Amino acid sequence: MALFASASIAPVTTEARPFVYVANRDADSVSVLDPRTNTVVINVPVGSANQLAGGSDGIRMYVTEFKFAAVVGVDTRSNQVVVAFDVGAEPSGIAVTHRGDRAYVANRGDNTISFLDLAACVSTSTACASAATIAVGSEPLGVAITPADDAVYVSLQNGASVWIIDAADHHVRAKVAVGTGPRGIAFAPDGARAYVANHGSGTLSVLDTAALSVVDTITLGGGPIAVAVAPDGRIYVSNDVGTLQAIDPKSKEIVAVAIGANTDPQGLALLPDGSRVYVTNNAPDTVAVIDTARNVVASTVRVESGPRGVAVVDVPQPTATPTATATPTVTDTPTPTPTSTLGPCVGDCDHNGSVTVDELVRGVNIALGDAALDDCPAFDHDGSKVVTVDELVLAVNAALNECVGED
Repeated sequence: MALFASASIAPVTTEARPFVYVANRDADSVSVLDPRTNTVVINVPVGSANQLAGGSDGIRMYVTEFKFAAVVGVDTRSNQVVVAFDVGAEPSGIAVTHRGDRAYVANRGDNTISFLDLAACVSTSTACASAATIAVGSEPLGVAITPADDAVYVSLQNGASVWIIDAADHHVRAKVAVGTGPRGIAFAPDGARAYVANHGSGTLSVLDTAALSVVDTITLGGGPIAVAVAPDGRIYVSNDVGTLQAIDPKSKEIVAVAIGANTDPQGLALLPDGSRVYVTNNAPDTVAVIDTARNVVASTVRVESGPRGVAVVDVPQPTATPTATATPTVTDTPTPTPTSTLGPCVGDCDHNGSVTVDELVRGVNIALGDAALDDCPAFDHDGSKVVTVDELVLAVNAALNECVGED
């Protein structure tokens, strides 16, 4: 007697969920963290990885290679380098437009900004040239793009100023004096304010983006490095004295979250909902995960050597929903005897040579992120640690055809 169940795949939809990318400059790699578990999923080889920024579609992560005067694009689905650009010497900060079509790179070594046309570069064998090079002042380090994509802000570490460059024709709109040693730059959600972390003077400059001038200076102490702004407007600054500082933009109240002595915090990035801040710690090669509701370190993740920049991007996750009839059909056809066994079928959680409707549902839950891969490793056919639509299709075929195995 043969027992058959009918199953089908519903139309594929695309969802996205955040992943955290950490540039490990000394290890020549980028660590990819899953924020659901705060574990490293994979380490991607990238030479002298320094700073990074994600594209708006979540498909690419762009990384500056400090020693090699280059920017590479990592495909977030395959975790492979798929494109490269030649830029100036010692590239540091990088920012991608919200449209995702352009990027700007601060080249500390030759005092320039490289403008990259991301859409025009499709080569996978040779590096693309920069679309334009913009001369700026001494030691450009941080770079950020306004929410409207109309201007580029560049911090000059050796010039105690921020240059504001028009994104349309690249003329300099203004040169604004800030504190000494400016580094990270970030914007308020509405774009009305820009915040600049001044490492040398231990302050945070607040710029009015309409007036193009400093309207406030907040004393932080220590050595502020990177800055990010949550959806609710709260400002977060990493400080090399071993803290993360959370600042209320209205009251200017500062809450310092202790990360640890001699940790040397560097970059920071927020989850899209603002619930967590990820801070790279250069000295112990870790990432501190800060719970923003409680202002405490909720977790610490070990990464590879010399973590600097960090970025969060919503990576598309194709999903499909298997549907199946629960009523089996009994036939008089003899059940075939397998002639060989290549291992469990894709989706055969119980390793009994068949895939059930319940097992298909388990696979979908893993693909959606509602269950851990440990619930049924048999769905991970390619060993990628994620369950893809292709693997769900293989599992459905196994359910329909009573497969004896997949190698």
